[in-house]
Amino acid sequence: MAMRRQGLARVINLVAPGSGLVLLRREWLGLAVAALFAVLGQVVVLGWWVVPLDVPRWMPWVAGAVAVVLWAHAQWLLHCRIRLNASPVLAEELADLRSRAADALVRGDHAEAQRVLQVALSIDDEDMDVAVLWARLKSAQGERDAARRGWRRVLALSPGAEQRRAARDVLAAL
Repeated sequence: MAMRRQGLARVINLVAPGSGLVLLRREWLGLAVAALFAVLGQVVVLGWWVVPLDVPRWMPWVAGAVAVVLWAHAQWLLHCRIRLNASPVLAEELADLRSRAADALVRGDHAEAQRVLQVALSIDDEDMDVAVLWARLKSAQGERDAARRGWRRVLALSPGAEQRRAARDVLAAL
């Protein structure tokens, strides 16, 4: 799934710079790049084809040049994000965070578990084990609505029927 998402991110980033970053969880950066590219494109279109006499001659050329540089920079940003996501160090860090959160849950230290899980979710909010730990934490804290949302998230991320059945059982009990 991750490889397919990265491939899709590369393709759509070629067409709409910044959109691939949005797909890879860099929403604000991707949105800013896409919006700036769109504004520059508008200046080019207006200056060359729509109202060329009302726009200074130099403006569409400068906007076009900046748009090309921005397009190239968006491809570089996406490449860097994909490399970061594939880093084995990041995977090790996520595994360490999951372990620390599980230990904190066993000890009943909900504040520590929540702190650690928030960091883990910021790294990868589609990690199945992190989602389960988050749902367990919210259940243990007695936050019924948050726990339901957490277990529904587990259902959405679950690859296996057994995991989905366990999540449905917990949801039914809430």
